[in-house]
Amino acid sequence: MTRKPKNNSQVAVALHYESGMSAPIVSAKGEKELVAQMRKIARRYGIAEVRSSELAAQLAKLAEHDLIPKSLYGEVAKLFAKKGSGRKK
Repeated sequence: MTRKPKNNSQVAVALHYESGMSAPIVSAKGEKELVAQMRKIARRYGIAEVRSSELAAQLAKLAEHDLIPKSLYGEVAKLFAKKGSGRKK
């Protein structure tokens, strides 16, 4: 069972998607101190960061490696379209 984070701004969720997958998955998530580490790693590897505390709070309820629910497809698709593959060019 997952708990709802108290402060949405202290939540980070990493998503992964490849062609052929039925939906993106939650590849990593963290709260508080781990958020800064996740951001640092993302910058190091050129992975785009999108800040959406409401979406992050919803995704943080999922377990790592879970497929995102269909109810979030639209919002997540917009993020992938906006940021491309997730890697900065």
